[in-house]
Amino acid sequence: MVHQSSGESTLEGGGSSSSSIRRLLEDIASVIQQDHGIAVALSTCAQAFDHHKREVHDSNIEAGAIISLLHALDHVTRKIKVSQSPLGSTNEAKTLMIAAAAGISGLEMIITRCSSEALEQCVRRHGNDLFPSLASLLSIFAAGDNQSSVVRHLLLKNTSNSLNAVSRVSLAEIEIDLPAIKHCCTALIGTLQCEGPGLVRTNCVSVLANLSRTDKVRDAMSTSTGLLDTLVVLIRPDDRRVDTVCENALQAIYNLCHCTEGRASAIICSDNNVSNLLLGILSGTIEASDVAYAYCVRVIKCLASHPPNQKHLAKYRSIVPTLIALAAKGPCSSDTKEAAIEAIVLLSRTAILV
Repeated sequence: MVHQSSGESTLEGGGSSSSSIRRLLEDIASVIQQDHGIAVALSTCAQAFDHHKREVHDSNIEAGAIISLLHALDHVTRKIKVSQSPLGSTNEAKTLMIAAAAGISGLEMIITRCSSEALEQCVRRHGNDLFPSLASLLSIFAAGDNQSSVVRHLLLKNTSNSLNAVSRVSLAEIEIDLPAIKHCCTALIGTLQCEGPGLVRTNCVSVLANLSRTDKVRDAMSTSTGLLDTLVVLIRPDDRRVDTVCENALQAIYNLCHCTEGRASAIICSDNNVSNLLLGILSGTIEASDVAYAYCVRVIKCLASHPPNQKHLAKYRSIVPTLIALAAKGPCSSDTKEAAIEAIVLLSRTAILV
């Protein structure tokens, strides 16, 4: 439920234009409490923030709108869970689906068009609500029945777009509950395992890559059941739909290799399928973009930096010659060549190669 007092505190200083928007946001509370016209209220709120018509960003108004819409969607989400009816299967379920579609469309529009200051302010103050709420919506829509596939795909696209935008905010200096991040990872893994639009797949992997950039977050992510298995599936050539999926999956794997005590790198290295995929990309037998290729080299270097993994990697006799050829004349950046050289040095210390 949206509380008027919180809306007022976040919308201060908005000028004359903010007064009408403040009243609109306050009206949403009473509309939702009456359980009548939820979709209309949310659509109207979304239209008020069309930045094609507004030249000036007001971060307080935008942040307040994001939180108000998020609370409204939480209300709808709770009703969907209580109803236990497939989306669109009954009149009540259809009403809730329309409300959810209107709300998430409005939220996606504001989040993807608001100022960076507003988004950072929102994540800083409400990140522990924002991530779990969007993750819950993603899980509900991913599990929706096929009878409403068009609307379901729209819901998934808008929710994953919103989560992707939010995940770009650096969490390094923001207090965030790690259980909220793990809940988010679980929802992303579940969504990636369901059939859905390619853009949803791309967004979900991008979120994982973005979140894994921060030390404290990737340590929590590394313990998420099924995360690494899901990322590995996404770098297989028969499972990729676009290059960015493979690139972001490899970036997330690379980031996770830096987690505390090398948990992720040990898991990755113990899986022969992963090693074969990495070597396939490295040798060119598996087609990949330049960005994916660069991340592949960095992953191998990072894996080789953990002594327990060196003997495993050294079993692949072609890995060092391939890295040497890459470092000598490979068509890649100087940073990638430097990573290849570091990997060669690390693997050459292994007894098997002596």
